[in-house]
This record gives sequence, C-alpha cells and structure tokens, in this order.
Amino acid sequence: MNDGSKKSRRRRSSSLLYQEPQESIEHLSDQSAIPNLNANWVNAKGAWVIHIVLIVALKIFFSIIPGIQRDTSWILTNITYMFGSYLMFHWVRGIPFEFNAGAYDNLNMWEQMDNGEQFTPTKKFLLSVPICLFLVSTHYTHYDLTYFTLNVMALLGVIIPKLPWSHRLREATSSTTDLSEEDLSHVKIMLYFFYNRNYDLNTMLPPVPDSKDQKIKHLETHIAVYILGDKYTFPSLSAHAARGFANVLRSNRESFHSDVLLSSVPLVYGNTLANIRTLRTIIMREVTWWFNVTSNLTQEDNESLLEITRGYQQFREDLILFYARNFEESTDGDDELPPSP
Repeated sequence: MNDGSKKSRRRRSSSLLYQEPQESIEHLSDQSAIPNLNANWVNAKGAWVIHIVLIVALKIFFSIIPGIQRDTSWILTNITYMFGSYLMFHWVRGIPFEFNAGAYDNLNMWEQMDNGEQFTPTKKFLLSVPICLFLVSTHYTHYDLTYFTLNVMALLGVIIPKLPWSHRLREATSSTTDLSEEDLSHVKIMLYFFYNRNYDLNTMLPPVPDSKDQKIKHLETHIAVYILGDKYTFPSLSAHAARGFANVLRSNRESFHSDVLLSSVPLVYGNTLANIRTLRTIIMREVTWWFNVTSNLTQEDNESLLEITRGYQQFREDLILFYARNFEESTDGDDELPPSP
C-alpha cells in the first residue's frame, strides 16, 4: 500500500456541539479588573446610529456601481451587512487589548456584551436591525424566490447565534493529529483537559520539595500547555493555561522569589512561534507589582534583569510601554506633574 493511500485514510473528522463552561472565580476577577473596551462601546451614545449609517452607506455604494439594478443593490446591502455583523459579533473571539490575562479569549463579542445578559436594550436593537433590513430588502426585491431565499439564509446566519440557546454554543471538530513530536506529559494534560475542562498541576505533576522549584516547574508546564493549545488551535486550553500561569505568579507574591518571575521571561519571550501576548501581559503585570513593592533591588536581581532586557528586545519594549501607561494613569487628573526626584 503506497503512502498516498495511508495519508488519505489517516485523517478522520467529526463534529459535535458543546457548551462553553462558565469562568472560574479567578477568571471573573480578571474580567472585572479592567473595563472591556471591546464590548462596552456598543452601549455608548451614538453607537446604534452607526448601524443605520453603515446600511445607508452600503446601499449608496452598491447603487452607484454601473450595471447593478435596485433589487440587486438591496440584496447586496443585506448580505454584506449580515456577513459583517456575523464576523464582528459571533466569529471573532477574544479582544485586541491584552491587559486582562486572556479573560475573554473564549468569548465572542456578543457573549462579552452586557456581561452575557440576554435581551438587554442594545441586544434587542441589534436583533431587530437585521430583521428590519430583511423585510425592506425582501420588499424591494419584489419577493423574488431566489432573492428571498438568499435573504432568509443571511438572516438566519445572524439571528440564530443571537438567541439565548446559542449562548456559548460551540462546534468542536475532532480529527486525528500527529502528536508524536510533543512532550508526552504535556499531551496527557491536554487530553485530561478535554475530558474534564480543567486540570490541576498539583495533582498531575510529581511533588517537588522546594516550593520555589515547584513554582518554576508549574510555570514551565503552563507555558508549554499554552503553546500546545495555540499550536493546535484550542483557545480554551490556552486560556486555562494562561489563568494557571497567572495564578502561580500571584501565589509567588506571598513569599516572593524573583527567580520564579524572571525564569518565565526567557520561556515566554524566547518563543517566536506561538501567540503569547496574553502571557506577556501577565508577566508585565507581575514585574510592575514587583517594582512597586520593592524600594531597592538586590545586586543579583539588577544583574539578572539587565541581562534579560539586553537579551529580549520585546521584553524591554513591553516594560517601557507599561511604565509609560502607569505613569499616565498616575498623573491623570492632576493639574501639575510631581516634582522630579
């Protein structure tokens, strides 16, 4: 049997629906730490008018194109708006602002709006807009069967994901994947997560006598699992690993060891293949806390930090960015700047 036939029968796929689980207490605290700019703007003044303006602009755009009749311009307007609405509210997950430890990585914009509450005024409006556009488009296409079918399909595509029973509903696609090159212990953690929607390294990893070494080992494992989830496109796994990574660094505050925090920097910033912006944000938050509670760093910490900033340019840039942002927040509302030291 040739290789081609082996490869053709090697990959099988099946799909099923599952409900995205509710966030943990730590996850919810990360969500409430900073306002969600990605979803809160929909309740701002004038946000509803944007949809009407976009629809009018699309209709004008398609109407001025030579050769396009009025009925065709209406259905193009309808389909374009429906497609953009689905892409924006239901397809893209997470947020473009990485300052909350990946707290919204598993949720699309519709699920983030109004903290997940159903039938709020904004959601009622966004539910009524495609319905009204469907009725107008159907009327101006003279109830043509072909146009009507296209309009109905476009409408259902944006209405069904907005219904309460579709909240957090996901389609999971399973397929045979070659994991022979991955670390077996990390694969076991990934499989355990798929069955239990959770994992605890305190019970899955052998105990280490030194608490500092154990924290470093847990950080390394969380980073590896996070990269594994990013590599195979399992955002829920990466999000859980990011929360575990953040919890280990938070627990390090009680009996602080700078080695624990600094050991995570090369592992995160040295990886160029995975999307590790969430882990970078967590590290910056802990480094900022460290600088705020420590008046003078030890000589050893200064040397280690200097070596890391020289070796990882992205870490140095993130450090400067976070310091600039914290300075702006501390001086916001003040009439005068604090005196120079």
